[in-house]
Amino acid sequence: MKKLALFDLDLTLINESGGNLHLDSFDYAFKKVFNLDTDIRNEIDYSGKTDLGLIIEMCNKHEVAKETIQDNISEFINVMSSHFEKNICNISIAPMPGSINLLKYLSSLADTMLGIVTGNCSSIANAKLKKLNMDEYFDNNLKGFGDIFERRIDIVKNVMLKATKYENKIAAFVFDDTPRGMEAAVGAGIKCIAVMTGKYKDKSIFSKYKPVLILNNLEEIEKIKNIFT
Repeated sequence: MKKLALFDLDLTLINESGGNLHLDSFDYAFKKVFNLDTDIRNEIDYSGKTDLGLIIEMCNKHEVAKETIQDNISEFINVMSSHFEKNICNISIAPMPGSINLLKYLSSLADTMLGIVTGNCSSIANAKLKKLNMDEYFDNNLKGFGDIFERRIDIVKNVMLKATKYENKIAAFVFDDTPRGMEAAVGAGIKCIAVMTGKYKDKSIFSKYKPVLILNNLEEIEKIKNIFT
């Protein structure tokens, strides 16, 4: 049976240190598109949510009319993405510990496919992957992004639907550092692997989703090999 390893990006595979351009780009676009003065870091619990969901949540918080939101979402994503891509050369962004070695190992396995399930919008996610030369490890047809779906579970389901065009039977695993990522995987009927490299360090937070592994970081590759070999 083919296996599918699906990865979240931020704080699972990638670490944007020294500030957070992605969040800054949200605030920039809220001002440009909706004329809102926002502080997404302090106004919203953004961990594990989709970019589309965050746009809607922030606009609702500031009482923006639903029709106005819908009419301007495409422009918002374009403005946010352009700001991010213009400034990515100025930020410190790095692979999370162990991530490159893990991707090299998994991509060497003939029976394993690699994909992305992230709340990031596609252009920002791909800019991060490209800067770190990580995009080569992933099948472009097995990437799911947060500008297409508001709910994370729908991102996972959509990638799985595309994966079944390759193989009817697939053993899939989602690597994620957030409870929301775990919840989406379980809701889509997929096993999950918790990686405690984000803000959540308590194993009990993840345990209720019955992950097949709870890792301190992706350097624990021997534990992962037991599943994929």
